[in-house]
Amino acid sequence: FTTLISNLSFSEIYCFSDVDACFTEFLLIIQDSLDQCCPLKRLTIGNCKKTWVSDVVKRASMNLKNLYWLKVNLNSTSLDLEYRQAKKNYRCLLRETKYEYMENRLNTAHNKNKTVWSIVNEEL
Repeated sequence: FTTLISNLSFSEIYCFSDVDACFTEFLLIIQDSLDQCCPLKRLTIGNCKKTWVSDVVKRASMNLKNLYWLKVNLNSTSLDLEYRQAKKNYRCLLRETKYEYMENRLNTAHNKNKTVWSIVNEEL
């Protein structure tokens, strides 16, 4: 990067009379040099598929997010109480849904030990 920068000519910057235009041109030169020396890498982020999440859980999550937004922006005590109750209900719903899913998965498994360990590894 430093050798590339040292070989560049910054004479284009001095052509402008406006300071903002000079700075913009300088940033473009530096950004081009960085893009050449340090190209961005595309990373694929693995999607953790939680098969136990149902449509009911997704709707409850959206409802909780909406209540939180209202609570923060409107500063109402009644909304605060409603949000706390909804959060408590949401946690209970998550716990029950996950328990039912894992119980069903264990009951239908042929190899219970393998299923138990796969569940443990998924949770880690």
